[in-house]
Amino acid sequence: MRLPQPYKDVKEIKDKIRANNNFYKTFYNEGFRTSSYPIIKNSVSGNTFRSEYFDAGKYLPSSIFRTWAQDVLFEEKLYTQIIICSSRKKYALLHKKIVTGLQKYWKKNTGIKMKIGYCCKLFDLLMKIFPNYINLNKTQRERLKGMVNVPLDKYTLNAIRTIWNRRWVALKKKKIESDSTMSFIGDDYDLHREIQKCIADSVRFHHPIEFDLLVWNRPNNGDSFQHELKKLKKK
Repeated sequence: MRLPQPYKDVKEIKDKIRANNNFYKTFYNEGFRTSSYPIIKNSVSGNTFRSEYFDAGKYLPSSIFRTWAQDVLFEEKLYTQIIICSSRKKYALLHKKIVTGLQKYWKKNTGIKMKIGYCCKLFDLLMKIFPNYINLNKTQRERLKGMVNVPLDKYTLNAIRTIWNRRWVALKKKKIESDSTMSFIGDDYDLHREIQKCIADSVRFHHPIEFDLLVWNRPNNGDSFQHELKKLKKK
């Protein structure tokens, strides 16, 4: 898929999100809910796991992540802490705790330290479809959709590049380049948090995840949501 053109300002983003509203509703289809296993299995694609960023040594990175997600996130009831979060600020604090825990789990089980930016990417992909978890009620589901982060990769980074770079000098943070990828975050969690805040500010009165659906899912032939939903329904 071709990289999106960077959005030139907040108005352009909001206009396109409004035009994309039906697509957003399709992804979080009220008629479809599923259990934890299909959500975990389908949250991160095989192509993502096959990339150079997720080194698990002699183990399959997908196996390490899925075991962590099931045994730690669901079985240890971390998801309960997530669903009672009442604000993006509280969610951000819990987010850091969880991705740091994933980083430690990865190191313990593979002997390899995975950079925090990659941990964020995996967890944010999982949380992107987490609102479809069958045990959530409508209030929890709606609240989550407003809090979850945008999974950062070359597509989302390039889309927010112009707006972010206007803030770069003041924040003294790294400038997003046209060829930046998910490795851009590295081990700088604060950088991840600031970019998420930039996106949230840019889509104010909309959910940040709508930005990701606009940038990644909608251009992907326009059918990726239905394709993912069909995969989940088969489980």
